[in-house]
Amino acid sequence: MRISPLPFLPLLLALGVASCALTPKSASGPVFVAEQVPPGKAVIYFYRPKAFALSARTVFLSIPKEADNCFAMVNNGYKGYVAGPGPVTIGAAEVGTGKAFSDFSATLKAGETRYVTVKPEPAGIGGIAVKFQEVPAGDALPEIKEFRLIDACPK
Repeated sequence: MRISPLPFLPLLLALGVASCALTPKSASGPVFVAEQVPPGKAVIYFYRPKAFALSARTVFLSIPKEADNCFAMVNNGYKGYVAGPGPVTIGAAEVGTGKAFSDFSATLKAGETRYVTVKPEPAGIGGIAVKFQEVPAGDALPEIKEFRLIDACPK
């Protein structure tokens, strides 16, 4: 007995449309170039390695948090931030809702360069958390060299 695929056609079409809506986004700006850090300043690079889990979700960053600006961190994207020495806090918000859900704080020293990965992770039932993780330069540089600059969110 042969089963007809017709009863399953609506389900297959729905899955096809849903997969298009959930297609992972990748950064499309210029390839990574290290910032020329002015004397007395520091730079911190935030970057998002491509991953299968939650790859279609965009993480919105405010760099620094008190600036209340918006950068859309997508797969293979990076953003450098040059700052004076002292404390800095970066905020992350959930796509769609703008609900704040994570911060990254560091105390920068003049002349230093830091690298931080930004990874969305599942949290609770249907929730999302952002994991910030500092990475040693020797590990970060080979990975970030092919990443592309992210843009500010459209106003």
